[in-house]
Amino acid sequence: MRDAGGAAWHKRIMGFLPRILTFALALAAAGPVTTARAEPRQMVTETEQANWLAVGRLNVSGQGYCTATLIAPDLVMTAAHCVVDRRSGAPVDATRIHFLAGFRLGGYAAHGRAHSVTVVPGFDRAARDVARDLALVRLSQPIGNGIRPIPLGSGVRPDVPLQLVSYGIDRSQIASMERGCRYEARSGTILFTDCEGVPGVSGAPLLQKIDGHLTAIGVASAVITPKRGGLARGAVLAVEATRSRVSLLGRLPGTPETLALYSALRATPLN
Repeated sequence: MRDAGGAAWHKRIMGFLPRILTFALALAAAGPVTTARAEPRQMVTETEQANWLAVGRLNVSGQGYCTATLIAPDLVMTAAHCVVDRRSGAPVDATRIHFLAGFRLGGYAAHGRAHSVTVVPGFDRAARDVARDLALVRLSQPIGNGIRPIPLGSGVRPDVPLQLVSYGIDRSQIASMERGCRYEARSGTILFTDCEGVPGVSGAPLLQKIDGHLTAIGVASAVITPKRGGLARGAVLAVEATRSRVSLLGRLPGTPETLALYSALRATPLN
């Protein structure tokens, strides 16, 4: 389902597909969406980061890192391309994945080792499949230390500003916050924003504050850049990750509840 103008945005990104770069644990690229943003990414202070301990780095041995979010005590949400092998296209072995909650300058609030990895069925890394670029990492033990998971929202509100917390490659040791960026349009499960993305931002939570409560409504998947070469930097494309779409709180991968989640997550590809 698309909102008003969604068809035009769909046509626009289709026109830029030949210019897409690669995910590379960093985000794809496809052509300019906007140049106006409310506020650039800014590194959070140590005091500020205490409020964002549920967001951390997801380190994948032999492949790199992404941003990820704790959405239940033992469940982490990130982008599928972050946990899929670049060569084989299959999910990496869970033993290679480590979630470092509240990572900062080499330290972290908690360390979670992955027990299993679940990728939305049909995700194709080689095809840069933003619509299905969502994954769940089940941890071997619940994250403690008083870290509160970030709940999933019920859907994007076009009139409410977005927030993005991430570990971009240009500031990989300290989380950065972007406030006041905006939702612009959608095509199926793909959300177009004017938030800034660079490599490392993949998997970052797209957040909105509704009635005073902060919730995650999407996951950063790709960026749209105006040119090739150099550092991929541009407007973030996110995959929708709402409560209704990801009805998995407290569910284990492989259960009937999660299989129902898979069905809900199936999305129409761009072509």
